[in-house]
Amino acid sequence: MSVNIGNRIKSARYAKGMKTYELAQKAEITEAALRMIESGKTKGPRANTVMNIANALGVPIKQLLAPEPGVYETKVAGQCVSLFGPGDHWTEEDWKDLHESIEALKRRITNRRNERGMK
Repeated sequence: MSVNIGNRIKSARYAKGMKTYELAQKAEITEAALRMIESGKTKGPRANTVMNIANALGVPIKQLLAPEPGVYETKVAGQCVSLFGPGDHWTEEDWKDLHESIEALKRRITNRRNERGMK
């Protein structure tokens, strides 16, 4: 199961009565990029892009990212890890902490790859 961020962004934009170009301008991204995200052609928009879009829409980021009710698991190093489960309630602060943690992890991975001469 996956979260369709594009559909959620489009729904929130419609609910706010915003045109694509208006949201793109407020979120400081190109209209083409927003259209790609909303259409699902961009599967994993960057975390800061989603944050900017949520802020431009005036909605909590969890409205765009929160999983549907149920149990969500992923494989990490061959192990099944539970990410979300029934009854999980994330606050806006929880989502911001997650965003910051992901960004820090991305920086560490990039630095490690650079040290190894990888791109």
